Amino acid sequence: MSKTNNPSSLRQQLETTLDFISRAALGHDIGHCVHFANKAEAELRCAIDALAAVKKQERDDLIAVFNQHIETSGLDDDCLVTVLECREALKHAAELREAK
Repeated sequence: MSKTNNPSSLRQQLETTLDFISRAALGHDIGHCVHFANKAEAELRCAIDALAAVKKQERDDLIAVFNQHIETSGLDDDCLVTVLECREALKHAAELREAK
C-alpha cells in the first residue's frame, strides 16, 4: 500500500476497498468472504491513515502561513487583537497558502 498523500492514490485506495467489499459480498463461501473482508478492512485503514496525514499537513501548513503573516505584520505577544483581526489574518493566510 502506497503511503503517498495525493488524491489519485487515495482514490485508488478507496476504489480498491470498495472492490474488496463487493467481492466479499458476492463470495461463494465463508473463506472467500472473510478473505476479502479482511483485505477491505486493511485498505480502509490505510485510506483513513492517509486522510489523517493530509489533515495534519494542511493544518500545519495553515499554522505556518498564519505565523508568517503575524511576523510580517509586526505583531508580537504584547499586542491585543480582536477576533475579527484573527479571522482576517487566517483568511489571508489561507489565501496565501492557496496561491502557492
